[in-house]
Amino acid sequence: MKGAASAAVLRPELRQSPLLGYAALFLGIAAFYARVPLVMMTSEDVTLVLQLGPPELREQFLTQAMGCLFNAGVAVTALAGAFLVSYTRARMEGLGIECKVGWFERPERLVVLLGAALFGAGSMVMPWALMALAVLSFFTAFQRMSYARSRLQGPA
Repeated sequence: MKGAASAAVLRPELRQSPLLGYAALFLGIAAFYARVPLVMMTSEDVTLVLQLGPPELREQFLTQAMGCLFNAGVAVTALAGAFLVSYTRARMEGLGIECKVGWFERPERLVVLLGAALFGAGSMVMPWALMALAVLSFFTAFQRMSYARSRLQGPA
């Protein structure tokens, strides 16, 4: 019975936090993009081309590697924006003020991310969706911060 009671104590914490799912999703996308340059660097053919190959081919490999690393960084930035949106709402509700403002809340973020996932992580749609997620998530977080500031300061 003790085991069931301790499991019941842990489960509500996991159910209340969808951020774990966001972290897994965004970090998985970031790992997908970050693995391309790592795999390229472990290939003897690619390293030989980078050292001795024609300049055009070297430039192509380096551009692809930098693009993948950039996309991985955008995925991590989108994750930070998603966390910031949730954090600002939680802080406001902790102060007793309801905070359901902002353009890009959880359902909108999921629609954009799942819509891009229909095309696949390797498509050109996913990086643009991640950039939109990052920009609009931070915009929503700043909207919430502005709302919080106006609500907390009140009339002077």
